[in-house]
Amino acid sequence: MKFEDVYSRRTADKLTQEQAAEILGVSVRTVRRWEDRFEADGAEGLYDRRLGKLANNVFQPIQLWRC
Repeated sequence: MKFEDVYSRRTADKLTQEQAAEILGVSVRTVRRWEDRFEADGAEGLYDRRLGKLANNVFQPIQLWRC
């Protein structure tokens, strides 16, 4: 089931956050975060924000200069 389907049932008071978390297979805290992001930014807010970003732990080689 998609988040939008679960969210619409949540806003109609047919599901609790605990039930929504169980259906989606995530924690209650994650449901709460997703609901906040969905209310603020719509479906765009649910996309992974890490996509397209470089990892912080990637080794950056340095250039050695010879004289």
